Amino acid sequence: MVSTDLENWLPPPETHAELDWAPLLTLDLSRFDTPGGKESLAAELRDAATSWGFWTVINSGIPQALVDHHFAIANKFFNQSIDEKKKVVTDYEGGGSHLGYRVPRVMEVGGEHGGKKHQVVENVEMLSIPKIPALDQEIAEPLHDVINKHRNDIAEFQKLCYEKVIRRLLVLIAIILELPEDYFIERHDFCAPSEDHIRMACQPPWHGNLGIRTQL
Repeated sequence: MVSTDLENWLPPPETHAELDWAPLLTLDLSRFDTPGGKESLAAELRDAATSWGFWTVINSGIPQALVDHHFAIANKFFNQSIDEKKKVVTDYEGGGSHLGYRVPRVMEVGGEHGGKKHQVVENVEMLSIPKIPALDQEIAEPLHDVINKHRNDIAEFQKLCYEKVIRRLLVLIAIILELPEDYFIERHDFCAPSEDHIRMACQPPWHGNLGIRTQL
C-alpha cells in the first residue's frame, strides 16, 4: 500500500555536459526466467565483475511508480532540518551502528609538497534504513519519524528489491562459481536476522567553494 502524503518526485533532466563515463554492463533481468537466460546473464555478470567491478540492472519487475514513491520519501527526509535528520545518526567512529543518518564529513585534502591543506565538506548525505522483514513488525533499531510513518511502504520495497534483484544476483553468482543455484539464497534468507539495509543518498547541487576551509 503506497501512502499519498508526499510530493510527487520528478526525475532531474539528463545532463548535456561533456563528462567522462564508463561503458558499464547492463543486466536485463527480464531474461532471467527464459531458456538459457540465467546462464547468459551469469556470463555477462562474470565479465562485468572481472572487467569493470560495477554493473547496472534493468527490467527487474519492480513497478516504476513504487521506485518513484521511494525517491519521494527520500526527498521528504533530506529536505528536513539538520537537527531532525540527526535524531538517529550512524556511529562509525565509535564502533556503533552503521544505520541511520550519516552527517556529511569534513575531509582534509592537499598539503603535498608543502602546499596548503584544505578541509572540504563532503557533498553527499546518506540514510541507511534497517531491514523491516514484515509489515507492522517491530524492529530494535530506531527510525526517524518520516521513515517510521512510511515503514510499510519501505518494507514492501525492501522485499521486492530482495526478490526481484538480490535473489536473482545470488543465483547468478552461484552459477559463476559453479555452486548449486540456491547456495547463497539459503545463506541469505530475507527473514533471517542480518545487517541488510536500504540506503538513500542525496547529492545537493555544488556551489563553487561553498563549505571549503583552508588550513595553513
